[in-house]
Amino acid sequence: MVARMLHHAGFHVGRDGNVMPANFANPVGYFENLDVVTLNEQVLAELGGSWFSPPRLASQCAARDHIAPRLRSSLDDLITEAGAKPVAVKDPRIGVLLPMWLPTLDGVLYPMLTVRHPLEIARSLKARDGMAIGAGLAAWELHMSIVLDTLSGRTVCVMPHRELLATPKLAAKLVKQARARLRPELAEAVSPEAAPQAIERDLNHSHANDDIDAYLTVRQRQLWKLLEALPVGETRIRHLTTRGQRRVGYRS
Repeated sequence: MVARMLHHAGFHVGRDGNVMPANFANPVGYFENLDVVTLNEQVLAELGGSWFSPPRLASQCAARDHIAPRLRSSLDDLITEAGAKPVAVKDPRIGVLLPMWLPTLDGVLYPMLTVRHPLEIARSLKARDGMAIGAGLAAWELHMSIVLDTLSGRTVCVMPHRELLATPKLAAKLVKQARARLRPELAEAVSPEAAPQAIERDLNHSHANDDIDAYLTVRQRQLWKLLEALPVGETRIRHLTTRGQRRVGYRS
């Protein structure tokens, strides 16, 4: 939904035929660049991991120097292809590979953090892939922990899934914030007022109206509570360390 918002507003996600197509699970498409997806799958395989079982941080750090040029080349190709438009890159695999991707993305792309209820994500994975709810929640916990840990100290734009569905006009406000970070010549291609057109409530098939205590572990509930409390829009992520335990926090 967020990637579709950016696409509607004028961001370039990929040339025709090189974006992941729609299917039964997502009838309007995924807005994921197939070159980026393919590259990430190759990197995960080389490091002995997958999107749901990512390679360890030490493995990523050890391989970063020889893989970084491939990441940079892929991003440069997409930027060149976009021409006068700004680029939006969405691929869930970047989340688990963010320790490797971040040096390439820093100063080039502005991070957007989509916050969605973990039960909705788990139920979506169950419907699409047949993944058990517990496994889906574990995948969510792992992804979000890696992303938040890696983005510590950086400013992100928090995109709250539920609030966007309830108030589509919020999409224009958030895209306007993102546009403010673009070079003037790229900002001219972005129309924030077009972003709300991408939000279709009927496409949201996975809901979380249950008591989360029945599904989430204690740590998952704590993580969700912190994510849910993040201010909408620009937010600086930081870490708080207390008694040897790392806790994710935020500073607006």
